[in-house]
Amino acid sequence: MAVLDDAEAGRLMGTARAHAIKERWRVSPLVAVLTVFLLILILPPTFYLVITSLYTTKPDGSFDQLTLQHYQEL
Repeated sequence: MAVLDDAEAGRLMGTARAHAIKERWRVSPLVAVLTVFLLILILPPTFYLVITSLYTTKPDGSFDQLTLQHYQEL
């Protein structure tokens, strides 16, 4: 039975740890495609809601002034 010195044991543990991390973050192609599709559907409306919450509106519906008025009212 061979005894490993500290450097060799550390290298083997590092390799095993890197392999475990790689296995942990493996994602199937279907999950990746569905995640991208979901982000495409969610991010633009969310971005629009945040931007519009920072402006007041004119009577015709167009943006007026940049303000934090809505957040002060909350």
